Amino acid sequence: LWILYFGAVIGFDEYLYNIFLVPFKHRTVYEYSFLFHIKLGVEHLVGFISNLNLAEIYGFFRWTGNFIIFFVINMFVSIFISYNLLKKKTYNPVDLKLSVLSIIGILMCYPVESYWILISKYIVFILVFSYFFDKILLKSRFIFILIICFALFYSVPLISSQFIKICRGVYSDYKIVNERADFKLPPQKADELKKSIAIINKTVSNKKYYVVDSFTDMEMLYNLTYYNHKNYYIFLRRDCLTPQAISDLINRLKDYLFIIINQKDYDLYVSKDKDYLSGGPYLRTISEELMNYIVNNYLIIDQYNRPEELKDPFITDFYILKRRL
Repeated sequence: LWILYFGAVIGFDEYLYNIFLVPFKHRTVYEYSFLFHIKLGVEHLVGFISNLNLAEIYGFFRWTGNFIIFFVINMFVSIFISYNLLKKKTYNPVDLKLSVLSIIGILMCYPVESYWILISKYIVFILVFSYFFDKILLKSRFIFILIICFALFYSVPLISSQFIKICRGVYSDYKIVNERADFKLPPQKADELKKSIAIINKTVSNKKYYVVDSFTDMEMLYNLTYYNHKNYYIFLRRDCLTPQAISDLINRLKDYLFIIINQKDYDLYVSKDKDYLSGGPYLRTISEELMNYIVNNYLIIDQYNRPEELKDPFITDFYILKRRL
């Protein structure tokens, strides 16, 4: 019904093209490498070993565990089927059908943008795993009980800690960042966002400005100040913009006196990194043509630097640039 509805509204060819072909055609936009997720998980694991913080274990399972579990389940299913075919010379048609569901089902996980893409697919793999695991442990449930106990041991403390915070009213002292957006955050983060917005308002003085960012680091900032700049793009990455789009954006910037740009993007370009200038591994960075226009036509007049102790992906360092006269 969902496909029929949207197909009737926007056209079946357009809808199916965007659902099934666009993510693979622009894979660098939608997909991070498997090693990227492994790296994030390992960083959380190192954090747990260093600080003995259960939240770090959650981070490890969230990033690395979510991506490994599908492969582990399929390996388990493949070994089970292979053992029965090679050693016992028998097979169960139901076993084969369920194994195909799991093995072919892994294609649903691609493109691998992040762990939230995988969460909705869990049920297929868990059902297949439970079926085969139950066949192995028909007589002995000891290992299964141990796994359940381990899962509870891992999850209960984390859930309990959040519940205790709520009961103690820890979340009741959230501060409003922006009255117009009615948006609240923990005090330190709220104060920093207010500080960054105040710097922009003081420097720009209600003039139009453009937000330039290669990723989502400044998403929180320009969502909270949307009424100060009517036109902005997100994901100004070279793998997202065509040459025509870059040319159109440069023409649009000619109408803007100010630019707010992510420090990371600006500093990386002016460092003259050879890989950046050649395209190299930096497909997720702003194109050289666009950065070249910005650097040659705008000057840095102010900046905001996030405190080192504040860890938040949506509060980031930025420069305020003004067009050269």
